[in-house]
Amino acid sequence: VRAAADALWIPHFHDDGRVVGVKVRNIATGDKVSMKGSRFTNRLYQAPTTALFPMALVVEGEPDTWSAYAVAPEGVNVYGLPSGASTIRKEWAQGLLRHDDITLCFDNDAAGEAARARFTELLVEAMDGNLSGSRKLLHQLRVPEGCKDFTEAVMKGWRP
Repeated sequence: VRAAADALWIPHFHDDGRVVGVKVRNIATGDKVSMKGSRFTNRLYQAPTTALFPMALVVEGEPDTWSAYAVAPEGVNVYGLPSGASTIRKEWAQGLLRHDDITLCFDNDAAGEAARARFTELLVEAMDGNLSGSRKLLHQLRVPEGCKDFTEAVMKGWRP
């Protein structure tokens, strides 16, 4: 999931790894629309580029993505696992390599811990195969003890 100023962009992948469409969820209204074909292509070119900022923050689930986007420091692109920890895909790790500084912050539960370990493994594999020669930084951030997820921590006043 890619957070933008007014919506979350959730990609639809073809079996060969290409993005062939997107589900857009309006942040203000919660409305969803799926786009494929030329409608998707037209909107894709209007979407904010992720190449502008060197830092990325990856959280778990759509509510946490909204919360993270609201509090992330300027210059940080926010991403989220669309349906939680079980949705990790190898191509997402590869896609994050456009950023030089990547921070993972998943839920404080067994699924979040497993997702953090698995996504870290995928990112390290992708970094090892990266021929760009640039150094990447990978951080693993935890929400404070007593908070289940990013959103709950933000509601209690925590900021990453």
